[in-house]
Amino acid sequence: GINAEYGTRGTWNMASSTAALRTFAMSLSTARLLTREATPAAARIGAKRTFKTRRAAPPAAVDGILDTIGNTPVVSVQKLPKPWSASNDLQILLKMESLNPGWSVKARPALNMLEQAEARGELKKGMIISESSSGNTAAALAMACAVKGYRFEPVVDIKMPGDKLQLLEVYGAHPIVVGKSLDDEMAALKIERRELVNKLKTDSRYYIPDQYNNLDNAGAHILSTGPEFVAQCKGRLDLAVVMMSTGGQVGGIGRYIKENIPGCQLLAVEPHGSTIYGQTKGSYLNTGGGLDYKPGVVEGLEDDGLVDQAMVVEDADGLAVCRVLAKHDGMLVGPSTGIAMFAALKAAEMDPTIQRIGLMACDDGRAYMGSIMEGACNKADTPEMLRERVQAAQIETYVVKKPVLEMPQEVPRITDVPRQPSPEVTHFNTA
Repeated sequence: GINAEYGTRGTWNMASSTAALRTFAMSLSTARLLTREATPAAARIGAKRTFKTRRAAPPAAVDGILDTIGNTPVVSVQKLPKPWSASNDLQILLKMESLNPGWSVKARPALNMLEQAEARGELKKGMIISESSSGNTAAALAMACAVKGYRFEPVVDIKMPGDKLQLLEVYGAHPIVVGKSLDDEMAALKIERRELVNKLKTDSRYYIPDQYNNLDNAGAHILSTGPEFVAQCKGRLDLAVVMMSTGGQVGGIGRYIKENIPGCQLLAVEPHGSTIYGQTKGSYLNTGGGLDYKPGVVEGLEDDGLVDQAMVVEDADGLAVCRVLAKHDGMLVGPSTGIAMFAALKAAEMDPTIQRIGLMACDDGRAYMGSIMEGACNKADTPEMLRERVQAAQIETYVVKKPVLEMPQEVPRITDVPRQPSPEVTHFNTA
């Protein structure tokens, strides 16, 4: 009885002693933290990083992931442009659209195209949505359809990265893959995709957003991306560089910039092998741009005088930018951003008066790692070697023909012209 009692009491006493010791140790540690002077390391950390960008009150909770699209940050690239500091004092401002839900700039037009169609009554509950997409638009639409409850059947091609195909599937989409071989030309695959989608347009069960001809594509950027970027750049840019592709970014972001930043030049970019501007039809790795023809919307943008110049850039040059930007500035971007930035650097090389350049980080590079790392070289992937590459590159450059304005032979005086009410201003005439 005594042993049993002692054992019970002994266990109890041991537990009490352990708890007391633990409390004492915690008190002692707290006292030391409160009384000791900051170590040099702590002082350095405090001085180095103040997290000043996070001092503002965090955003309130939202009803769903789609409400977080937009308001992406702009980052001034620090190390990559340094070789141009003496000639241009170059600054590159990169809007991180890769931080949108779905990881790309396409989140904005995808949501806008669906919601505008819903508002017009064109898209109704129970309809199937389909679209020809190289990846980012499909992923953005898949995300939106998952939230809104639509069945989504994107038409993609065999060159689509496997990770992106799985991304569609995890969102619940049902991809239709065209093409028989990875050796198929991208231009031919895009024709096959379009032909299949055109057949689906005749089926009343389907709604096709048709990003290539949908004004709500560019409209998303006029409503959000353009105003954000102009404000973040404080209305100061010498050059804006935008991928042409469907014309949505040029017609939206480019149009808003041209209308609100006087003197800013607009450079449209395409991968080598695309015939929107290039003369040589062929294959290309970059799935985020390029077509085998010039869409009517692109011709309309040129007629509006939006595009000042166009460049055609090789895949390998854009991928080199992706590596240098990741290795030296910690930003992993996709091939389309790499191509656009290479064109920006070439423009700066050709014109020393260009000092402040703005462009989009259209998506991140995680889905393209195989392509990005092909040709990787520690000695070559530096800002200094990149400048040498830019200087040596023979890039197809086009000065886009401006529309000729015919003036009447006799211009009436202002006092002779009857006053009319000012028309309501609209920015959606992108066709």
